[in-house]
Amino acid sequence: MRWRSLRTVTSSPAQLGPSLALKPLVDLASAFELLEKATDHYKITCDKGTFSVVTRVKSGFGKASGDNLARTITTAVVRGSDWTWTDERSDN
Repeated sequence: MRWRSLRTVTSSPAQLGPSLALKPLVDLASAFELLEKATDHYKITCDKGTFSVVTRVKSGFGKASGDNLARTITTAVVRGSDWTWTDERSDN
């Protein structure tokens, strides 16, 4: 049997523990930290208030666009990786 690691990006920092309380979905500094550490290459553009992010992660490419840069960066990184997405915002 082959085991595969499964990483989760979450918007709930309490799940990550106090030492890893990054908020890449809402905090731009955390999103850029994730981007720098997780990707090999990235491109960010903005057209009329809509950000587009393309990332290259070891497991593939990720693309996302939206009006919130932190969320767009995080979404592109997750889409290009083998991570799963858990968005536990209370407004969903």
